[in-house]
Amino acid sequence: MGGMNVAEEFQPVRGKIVYAAKYFQLLGTGDRTIEWREPLPAEWEPEDIEASFAEMESSPELGTSQVFNSYVNECDADGMGITTGLYFGSQVIAPGQRTPRHRHTTETVYFIWQGEGVTDLDSPDERRKTRIVWKPGKVFVCPPGWWHAHENTGKIPMRISAVQNIPDLARRGLLMFDEGSGYQPVGRPAPQVDSRAEEPAAT
Repeated sequence: MGGMNVAEEFQPVRGKIVYAAKYFQLLGTGDRTIEWREPLPAEWEPEDIEASFAEMESSPELGTSQVFNSYVNECDADGMGITTGLYFGSQVIAPGQRTPRHRHTTETVYFIWQGEGVTDLDSPDERRKTRIVWKPGKVFVCPPGWWHAHENTGKIPMRISAVQNIPDLARRGLLMFDEGSGYQPVGRPAPQVDSRAEEPAAT
């Protein structure tokens, strides 16, 4: 029969996992031109995820600073996210460690893989506060602008992942973090070129 479409078979993009220093380089190089790329399915294998957690847990920085990684989809032209608009990353916190109290302009969804501890949250005006008690499998949300700090009260490294709208805000120049001295911008919006157009046009 004529007119039937034949589906093309292809393998999903093999996702990458990069660590903190490399990821902040991606955010900070906003003077480059970014070409549009078609979003494609991507996957991260369980053994790669486990290996990344193990590497963070063996880091000499564990216990003295925050150790985290970022999942990057290579079809995302500038490599800032798991999709063109969303960041997905993981963090390891040593037993007894409490992260610095901070806030950011991103919306954040957290998932606890393992560990015991708490996250303390304060509203932007600091008139409301709450405490999230962790247990493996728990999911919780930190709204934009809320102060928060994570603390591992258990005996093993705590594993936590986060989904945030970092790439979207970074491209619009709205990504900011605050560790107590006021909001600081992170990265700069980059000019983009739409390669689908006959003549590249800034968007």
